[in-house]
Amino acid sequence: MPVKRDTSEIWGAIGSCHGFTSIDELSRAMNISPATIYNYINNETLPTPIKIGGRRLFVNAKLKQHLAGLTEEGAS
Repeated sequence: MPVKRDTSEIWGAIGSCHGFTSIDELSRAMNISPATIYNYINNETLPTPIKIGGRRLFVNAKLKQHLAGLTEEGAS
């Protein structure tokens, strides 16, 4: 069983644009439920994750870009 990353490691990985983040990890980092993550995916608030080995994973580069776009929209 993989070791769970803490919140700072998850945000660090997203910020570095390298690797992948699971739905469970993102829900812990954002302090929201996985169901809310799926709702955000369905209404395009979050990018569509890719599927690797049966797991849905966000590409960190796309996730960072998408979250930065949301921040810019909120600021205007």
